[in-house]
Amino acid sequence: MRIFRSIITMLFMIVFSFAPQISAAQVTNSSSDTSSLHIVAPPGNPTLVSALPLLANYLMRKVDGIKHVHPIVPRSYRYTGEKFESGQVNAFIGGSFLSYILCARDLAVPIARGESLDGTSSYHSVLLSRRNTPYNGVSSVKGKRITYVTEASSGEFYARKLFGGKEPTTVDGTTYIPSKSHELAIRFLRVGRADFAFVKNLVWEEIKEQYPELHMVDQDDGENPNNVFLVSKRVYNEYGDELQKLVLDLHNDPDPMAQHLMKVLNLKRFVATEYPQNFNHTAQLVEDAGIDAQSYQFNK
Repeated sequence: MRIFRSIITMLFMIVFSFAPQISAAQVTNSSSDTSSLHIVAPPGNPTLVSALPLLANYLMRKVDGIKHVHPIVPRSYRYTGEKFESGQVNAFIGGSFLSYILCARDLAVPIARGESLDGTSSYHSVLLSRRNTPYNGVSSVKGKRITYVTEASSGEFYARKLFGGKEPTTVDGTTYIPSKSHELAIRFLRVGRADFAFVKNLVWEEIKEQYPELHMVDQDDGENPNNVFLVSKRVYNEYGDELQKLVLDLHNDPDPMAQHLMKVLNLKRFVATEYPQNFNHTAQLVEDAGIDAQSYQFNK
């Protein structure tokens, strides 16, 4: 089944490469033009990347005032953060950390978040190790080789929280093993490249039976909103009510394009999402990680 999904994802990635997307260099200032959406999805999420051109076409067909929707897959969160601030990007679908930062800086308003087929619309971080690795709290992690996805609520920032709000590599000789995805971090743990892995619980739950030599030793104590769809304040003021109604009713839309989009997203539906109510734990996690939402500089 996972092989089949991988093949489907690869096919959509090929389709995406021919979609009407634009590169970072081609983005022009759209802060005063709400008829064009420049929507970003994180490159590390193949499901969202596959769905992005479909979502772009759907919004263009369904919202009268929106004439152009440009799907963008940047190399980093820094691109999205900077382009949102300059007005060159005005929509995003993805993880809770970037969504929280954009909302906290009063740059964006959340429209909805995805609810998976099992009714889950949030996630948290889990800490994994091999079964023969002793664990007695964070002291067991200090000085070891750890792996996680940077700038992820369920990766870097949960690690920073456990390390008392500090960059883990500054504590007792701890070594960071870079990982571009949660699944890759789990693989690094299995083959012995890392001693501990901080990953998203939804990823771990889906594939844990493939890794009987690994187990969860700790986890975060709160939930973050998953697959948040948000837009700039200017776009929200123009189309917010219409966009929210459209997205929340997407699963009921008989249009074949809508049904196909939901299948690619692998979602049951979208549910209403508000700031700050649905970001309370994310806000606390960011604070516990020693991060200031207003002054934080994204990685390159």
